[in-house]
Amino acid sequence: MDQLFYATVDECPAPRCRPLLLDRVADDVWSTRKLVDWACFITSETYCGLPAELVDEQASADTVFRPSVTFRRLAAEYHNSKAINAIYDACTAAELREAADTAVALVDGLQVWGADFLYQ
Repeated sequence: MDQLFYATVDECPAPRCRPLLLDRVADDVWSTRKLVDWACFITSETYCGLPAELVDEQASADTVFRPSVTFRRLAAEYHNSKAINAIYDACTAAELREAADTAVALVDGLQVWGADFLYQ
């Protein structure tokens, strides 16, 4: 997780760096939850709450960054303060990977673009 964090915020120059690190953690429920929570926390701090574009499919239709369906579902649970392990346990390995990838891409975009990221 630490390596993935630093590869994201320090923009690892190797094109496969982040995907290889995601492969190591994305199939783990606990790690994926930490990644989603991390992304939601950083986003909430940036925008003073989670924007609708991250939890609502229709709101994200006009944005450059389109969060995955699984990420939106998990972010909505985070937003409603109801995030429970059961929702993560019910995810398939592919859904966990999709949510983890979205979380890392979101943090990376915010790192590079700041608050303008969702509204470019």
